[in-house]
Amino acid sequence: MFIYFSAMMSVVGMPGVKSLLIDMNCKFIPLKDILSSPIGYILNIILFIPLGFFLPILYKKYRNLKKVTLVGFLISLFIEIMQLFSHRATDIDDLITNTLGTMIGYLIVKTFMNKVDMRKDTKYELAVIMGLAFVTYFFIEPFISDMLWNFFI
Repeated sequence: MFIYFSAMMSVVGMPGVKSLLIDMNCKFIPLKDILSSPIGYILNIILFIPLGFFLPILYKKYRNLKKVTLVGFLISLFIEIMQLFSHRATDIDDLITNTLGTMIGYLIVKTFMNKVDMRKDTKYELAVIMGLAFVTYFFIEPFISDMLWNFFI
């Protein structure tokens, strides 16, 4: 789960502590570009399918569609708000497609849930994992990237 969240933050362009800036590039008209550029929509859906897949497998309290959908929506909303502080655009379409991807992941796992061995739920584990992934990406990754870049140049 930590690796998934870290990779997700990297893909969506989360800002690091060294690159914070306020950029109010927001798109509020839903599904405006869906026909002209469907790949972005498809990729956003695919990005969040693992979240909908992992939540019910790892956590008993996320074994219904409403809770999984809410978590997917809130994580997507957090990402979109954080993108206000980076070079990326905040887009209502991302919120819609990310939430849809979470729902699809849940529906996939729900189909096979009886065949999967579920583990016991830990009350705050998901919040701790997400928090650690965010802190690592936000505070540590910018410095590691610089060191690696300088090492190879």
